[in-house]
Amino acid sequence: MDENERVCRMLEECGRYERHLSQVQADYRKLASSWMIAFFAGLGYVFTNKKEVPPPLNEWWLGALLGSAGACGILMLWRLDMLLCQRLANAIFKDAMALESKHPWIPPIRASMNYAVKETRGAAAKAAWFYGPQIFLCSVTSVFCLSQSIMSPGFWRLAFVPTFSAVAASLLFWMYRRTRLQRG
Repeated sequence: MDENERVCRMLEECGRYERHLSQVQADYRKLASSWMIAFFAGLGYVFTNKKEVPPPLNEWWLGALLGSAGACGILMLWRLDMLLCQRLANAIFKDAMALESKHPWIPPIRASMNYAVKETRGAAAKAAWFYGPQIFLCSVTSVFCLSQSIMSPGFWRLAFVPTFSAVAASLLFWMYRRTRLQRG
């Protein structure tokens, strides 16, 4: 086997790994969407069947629990997606790009892709816009249900939800920035 054939096989193998990891990431995002649908279904079930809620709890406590579970589950999927799959995909991509730059007879496809992705702020930014709003919605729902359950009516209840929403949004932004900085 000559050098050119060996390089072609290496590039084919890199392409296979890239496609596999891309499919795994798509599966994580499908799972996150399913998790969100399950969150809404559970919330709907709890609030339409109030009589079936066990006595120490009420529907607001269960709604807060569901919101927290939804936010934590989607957050874990986001972290798996970014910390595991995206890092592996980046490593393979960089190795294949190095092969392309080392051998001038190979078209610089990955270099062009790399330039296009950097112009649009990268995969981490896209993933943040997918996962972030879902986590935020689950968190706000959880806090709203919690505030309905433990706080007396009035100003404090109204102030609690926007305050927590701002804190949750700040945390999500911090996580997005941290993920983005780790990427580069």
